[in-house]
Amino acid sequence: TMIEMALHTRNHGVLALEAASEQSTLTFLKRALALLVDGLREDELADILQGEMLHFRQRRAQIERMFRQAALFAPAFGVAGSVIGLIDMLAGITDPDVILKTIPVALTSPLYGIVFANAVFFPIAEGIHAKTQKELLIQKLITDGVLVIRREPNPRKLAIKLESFLTPSARALEN
Repeated sequence: TMIEMALHTRNHGVLALEAASEQSTLTFLKRALALLVDGLREDELADILQGEMLHFRQRRAQIERMFRQAALFAPAFGVAGSVIGLIDMLAGITDPDVILKTIPVALTSPLYGIVFANAVFFPIAEGIHAKTQKELLIQKLITDGVLVIRREPNPRKLAIKLESFLTPSARALEN
């Protein structure tokens, strides 16, 4: 996409990217192209786009931390449930029915805490982290591509620069 845009810019000028930005589904790409069309200097363009990437990363890190903290606290809540079950059991130590009712609570509460931590909260946090890294890579690629188009709308130079984002096997498939 970035190479096509570089070709389009080379043939029709930077202002022709305005139409291309409207067709894009990526908000970050739309924003980057709009800034490029507005004629910002390279350093201004880089500062704005890197600032957006920074704030995006911070917002996602905050959400990820929330799920990681929930994963850390879940086993503690399980232990708390176990203690409550044991207290109830000791309160009714003379009554076998009370003991039979409270032992399952005392024994299953830590299990629930561990399951929630490892089967729910940690996987959600890891999913957020992985998605964030993927989106940041795309944003970095867009930023670099827009800056190269701003500097030199030579599609071959852009292709060489953007190939650095690909693995060697993916580069072989592209050629």
